[in-house]
Amino acid sequence: MSLIGPPDELSSMSMPAGRAPETAPLLQRIGILAELPALVEELGGDAVELAHRVGISSEVLLDSDAVIPFVKFGAAFQVAQSLTGCPHIGLLLGSRGSLGMLGLVGAYMADAPTVGTAMTDISSHQRRYVRGARPYVVAANDEVLFGYRVHEAIIPAFDQLCEAAIAYGNAMIMELCGERPIEILFSHAAPADKRPYQSILKAPVRFNAEHNALVYPGSILCRPVPDADPFRRLKLHAKLEQYWAIEPPDIVSSLRRILAVTALDGDHSLRTTAAALKLHPRALNRRLREQNTTFQRELAHTRFTLACQFLENSRLSITAIAEAFGYADVSVFTRAFERWSGITPTQCRKNHAQRPGPSAP
Repeated sequence: MSLIGPPDELSSMSMPAGRAPETAPLLQRIGILAELPALVEELGGDAVELAHRVGISSEVLLDSDAVIPFVKFGAAFQVAQSLTGCPHIGLLLGSRGSLGMLGLVGAYMADAPTVGTAMTDISSHQRRYVRGARPYVVAANDEVLFGYRVHEAIIPAFDQLCEAAIAYGNAMIMELCGERPIEILFSHAAPADKRPYQSILKAPVRFNAEHNALVYPGSILCRPVPDADPFRRLKLHAKLEQYWAIEPPDIVSSLRRILAVTALDGDHSLRTTAAALKLHPRALNRRLREQNTTFQRELAHTRFTLACQFLENSRLSITAIAEAFGYADVSVFTRAFERWSGITPTQCRKNHAQRPGPSAP
């Protein structure tokens, strides 16, 4: 598989020294979450209670341009599910998505010459208003995966967040060209009732996959976007280059954002990763040392984070998870996981299963 998209741009921000590398605060523009209060009310819940239990004001929750901690973004799904009893509330919210809800980035996508360019737009520019997760575009044989990956933290309602993102992506592509995916992948375990997925997404769905992604034929990359205006896009480009809903990412955040995809699906060598960041390998190593970390440390951090997601949210066998990370021998993966966490993958999964079910804040 190969990651599609231009190199990531870096800011010149510096971070304070510390024993462990810390990235800039994990933040998220409200965006589509502004539609959640109305959805909760429609399903019989209380929107005021939703905001109260998430810990933000009702006014902020309704402001699509407001910014909140990423963990609260996930908590909103957890609380909404608790208030409504709806196990697929993420799907319902994501299916209401539109390019307009993305603000400037959405307008830029709408004027892309092709669907592939629009996919790359959101993959490249989502960093301007989100820290902690990312969309991505990966070519695999004759197919294209338009996916979403959480890579920075353990987030409440992980499955709901991913389902909302994939449903939103589905809505975006439908708006751009009217094409439905040939398959939809979710990395979490299958729910008790799969019927809402088919009725809402209107495409075959597979669970316990290695991706949260929409799968399209490769030809979609070249499909023209109707009514795209290249002159308007040129004007929007100048505005977009100046736009940041949150602080620009530091070097560690930028690196983790790339490794979130390549650590599992591509070339994650130092040389290739540095090139994606428009840096010489020595320059990347130097900047990482300034943040008290190393490339190998960040690669291990990313692989450990993703491995934990698979162990805790899917029913993939440990052998399958090891293979997904390129380990030919599951014992080698087990030893690596123990070095990262101090416990075996089996114990990690067992510990998660023994935890009480998530309770809404």
